[in-house]
Amino acid sequence: MQTNRDSRDKRDLYHGFSESFGHAVELACTPVLFGGAGWWLDHRLGIFPVLTIALVVLCLVGMFARMYYAYEARMQAHDTEAVWGRPGATGRGPV
Repeated sequence: MQTNRDSRDKRDLYHGFSESFGHAVELACTPVLFGGAGWWLDHRLGIFPVLTIALVVLCLVGMFARMYYAYEARMQAHDTEAVWGRPGATGRGPV
């Protein structure tokens, strides 16, 4: 028989898989879409590969910035919920 803790652990595991798969698809597909749009525009304007490179670099920089700030926010929330982030906590182990 499954306990409440087991089902919560399983739910968290599946949520982690889902979140990781979403990030993987985003990291793979978004630069391809931006590169494709840049390639199309470059061929329409006759300036190949200027916009292809510019849009892919813009996409990668934007994705990195979004992931970095999302990670920082998650870690800050984690730290405030942790024992060492609570008001009045000394930060020392058991005395």
